Amino acid sequence: MAIIIGSSHRNYLINGQNGSVGVLLKNSFKNIKDLNLLKISPESDVLLHLAASTESERILESNIKYLVRVVDYCLDNKIKNIVFFSSVSVYGKQSKLNIKENSGSQYLDLYGSSKLFAEQYLKNISNLNILVLRFPAILTDKSNTYISSILNDLSNNRSICLSNYNKYFNNFISVDDIARFIDNYNFSDKYTVLNFASEQSQTLKDVVLYMRDLLESKSTISYNDNESRYYNVSIEKLKSIFSFSPLDYKISLKRWIERSSESSNIKKVK
Repeated sequence: MAIIIGSSHRNYLINGQNGSVGVLLKNSFKNIKDLNLLKISPESDVLLHLAASTESERILESNIKYLVRVVDYCLDNKIKNIVFFSSVSVYGKQSKLNIKENSGSQYLDLYGSSKLFAEQYLKNISNLNILVLRFPAILTDKSNTYISSILNDLSNNRSICLSNYNKYFNNFISVDDIARFIDNYNFSDKYTVLNFASEQSQTLKDVVLYMRDLLESKSTISYNDNESRYYNVSIEKLKSIFSFSPLDYKISLKRWIERSSESSNIKKVK
């Protein structure tokens, strides 16, 4: 079930369209076509750059060299605007409340380093308008993330032990929110970096118990009070400067679970 919101006045190109995020995002827009570097672009206003790899042997080719080719393509075809799908991995392994866009990085892995390098490369392209969105887990039916592992455990009635259960947990975002924001963004700045995550008012315990209720799961939830590494993402800039509020987390999670139940062995919601 896709929520189609695309404006009639804006045409999009997309790469990475065959990935789990790309499939959902492509279905969210009316006027969108696949990028083909071997063909002249149809009239397009915005390129959505999703293509990337987490596999170490492919990172240089997929996350850096391919991006350079895409930028050259945009310049040659008079495509002025790029949305770059980055990641909160650019912050590295931190234990910090409300990580902001200027929080810096530490202990970066290869994937996070490649995303940060790509961001800096794009910052120096003077003839394009760049929107960089730093995402945590994007809610798809094929994601390999902490919240998707919780969903799988709940669906299979496995016991779950939660650390940091009473701390705010917003490290996920829906494709519906992403599409809605992009389609209303006006590309008035040459280069903008934004954290893009869910609201910050719910705890991890709230999220898990809500998901358990939706699935009518029999999973037992226990709680670990020992200190462990923890972070969450600040969306202060997203809300204050761009006046954008993500969907209520319950709406996002319910839509995600409904989509997942249509394409996998996840239990259907009540």
